[in-house]
Amino acid sequence: MAKRLGLFVVLCVAAVLSARPACAIIVGIDNDQEFRNPGSYYHGMNWDYVYPTPGGTSVAIGYFTLLTAAHYPLDPCEPLLIHANGDEFEVVSQILVPPDSGEGLPPDLRVLKLRNNTNPLRPLPGFYRLYMGEMEAGLSQNMVLVGTGYSGVVCNINDRDFFREDPNTGRAKRWGTNGFSNAAPAEFEGRFNTNCFRMGLDPGATPHESGIAHGDSGGGVFVKTAEGDWRLAGISLYREGMGPWYYNTWAASIPAYADWLKSVLRHDVLPGDTDLDGDVDVTDYLRIKASLGETQGSCWRYGDFDLDGDVDRDDYRAILVNFGYGFAGHPDMVAPTPPGGEAGELGATVPEPTVLGLLAACALGWLRPPSRRRRQESVGLRPD
Repeated sequence: MAKRLGLFVVLCVAAVLSARPACAIIVGIDNDQEFRNPGSYYHGMNWDYVYPTPGGTSVAIGYFTLLTAAHYPLDPCEPLLIHANGDEFEVVSQILVPPDSGEGLPPDLRVLKLRNNTNPLRPLPGFYRLYMGEMEAGLSQNMVLVGTGYSGVVCNINDRDFFREDPNTGRAKRWGTNGFSNAAPAEFEGRFNTNCFRMGLDPGATPHESGIAHGDSGGGVFVKTAEGDWRLAGISLYREGMGPWYYNTWAASIPAYADWLKSVLRHDVLPGDTDLDGDVDVTDYLRIKASLGETQGSCWRYGDFDLDGDVDRDDYRAILVNFGYGFAGHPDMVAPTPPGGEAGELGATVPEPTVLGLLAACALGWLRPPSRRRRQESVGLRPD
């Protein structure tokens, strides 16, 4: 009797999970202890830069940029707010990522550009680098999936534990694992963009093999590279049921979209980072200090961070707000140019700081302000 009841429960769960768009992963672990354990395979993974959005999940890929799924609805008339590190960020534009394959299929991804309402100069606390290599079973056998979805179905098919959830929203951030499969069943051909890859829920296939649930669409799929760092390789999109023990989970392939995403991120730069090396440090301070008061030929490289044609105290404030922030930028970043400015314009000629200059600045208390005075088109969203 107990065995029959158990089978009935599994079959019911399978029926609920079958063929559900706007759903993605359901993840079974609600803490990051393994990420911080040097002895764990998952050491170094970070889930801090995954955020809930109404009906889905989003992943930070830049200083002021999130990436999510395109198929769940977001009301363009309602403020969309993200809270991170005590700051309130607001989505100021949404960009549907055009599919470059699968003629007639809708977009898979959506980029959200942010403004910090608390302090416009301060970026998100961090973001994920894009994985741009090949998706292979060996590399992605222990992919980490992170989402912020709803509970109510079994989270880990191995032990059938149930999720803990946020009592106020019914949502919780969780993670689990899965494996990459590039063999799409014939019955699903033509239903998904070919830029998607498939993962199968198979008990015991990975240490924390997990299923799927509503609200995780847009969550991240991460792989560990040969160098040991974790990178964003996919964005969770859909789930499909295939019997009581095997489910298909579909994710958009980041490598397939990498060139397009890099173009979106070219001008996603850090206020105060004059040399675009991903941090704000002494070099940046000395450069803007030497440029204060400049109006002719001013540009980002020498401190015109608001692109208003001069280098003044408003620009200097970026140094004070972001000094010490260090997070490697994306390849091919290009500073935005002032209105009418030429691409590659360097502006006023300012000597590069020397080692002696750096030491002198430190000795003289260079963080004191000097005495001289001195952010895509919105698109309509396809309904769910």
